[in-house]
Amino acid sequence: MLQAVRIEGLRSLTDTGSIDIKPLTILVGENSSGKSTFLRFFPLLKQSFEANTSGPILWTGYVNFGTYREVHQHNSPNGIKFHISFNLDRFLFRQIFPQPKIQVNLSIELSESKKKQTTRVSKIECQVEDSVIKIDISEDGSLSKYQVNSLNILELGGKFEATRLDGRSMLPIIFEDSQKDLLDFELYRFSRFRETQGIVFSKLYEDVKFLCSKAKSEDTALSTVQYIIRRCIGNSNQILNVIKQANEAQYWKKNTKNWDRESSEFQRIRDLAIAHIFPSFLEICDSYIGSLSKNISYIGPSRATAEQRSQQV
Repeated sequence: MLQAVRIEGLRSLTDTGSIDIKPLTILVGENSSGKSTFLRFFPLLKQSFEANTSGPILWTGYVNFGTYREVHQHNSPNGIKFHISFNLDRFLFRQIFPQPKIQVNLSIELSESKKKQTTRVSKIECQVEDSVIKIDISEDGSLSKYQVNSLNILELGGKFEATRLDGRSMLPIIFEDSQKDLLDFELYRFSRFRETQGIVFSKLYEDVKFLCSKAKSEDTALSTVQYIIRRCIGNSNQILNVIKQANEAQYWKKNTKNWDRESSEFQRIRDLAIAHIFPSFLEICDSYIGSLSKNISYIGPSRATAEQRSQQV
């Protein structure tokens, strides 16, 4: 469920700070302080997911904001930022969560796309339990930053891009160049081909294979990697336990026995596993936010102009 919202750089809202969303939430403030703008964020979210658009946000619909240039604070050094906190149920994700609920804090920065003259997602920051993933997206869609905790994924050698496959999505699809051919298929999001492709998977496989006994087959290393990436969404202590249990071989247990959450070997495998699964995780977050938006109802402020009326959306 939706837990908290924070908005930066939207009209008069320089920074709302994190506002908890309760069954009954009351906003108190002076006139023109941004109360209505904050409330209109929710139907803005709803109309953005309902309409088939070229950008992630539809600024006109149930509520009319105008254009990105009209609503962005021009004195702000950054774009418009939406921060959303929520719990993900383990059954919404095909990975096996180590716990029933996963705490997610998702931040999205919006910028103006000069080429397409629309809004685009330029930055994503996602905190999943105690791990933080940061992504910067250039105007051409290439990733200029992909970092999981302290691990710089771009330094591994792969090239990553972001695009929108679905006009009713807010978050982009993140993919490696080696996966570009998959974008021609409607079922890209559900493709298992991604599980064993790309530079991130290769690096993870190399590290895991090194920790396995040389006498073991490549299939053993592969199954160990797949066990980890299918259970790597959780806090560091949980992921550490997952890694230690990923292989029953004595050689593996010997190599991982003394690891704790501060061990560099553990942190690298954890971060590689998260980096590999994060594009799929981001798609689940997008679908979940979209499902939440379907239940949003909005009644316009009574103080507005005569043409403005209560509306159920």
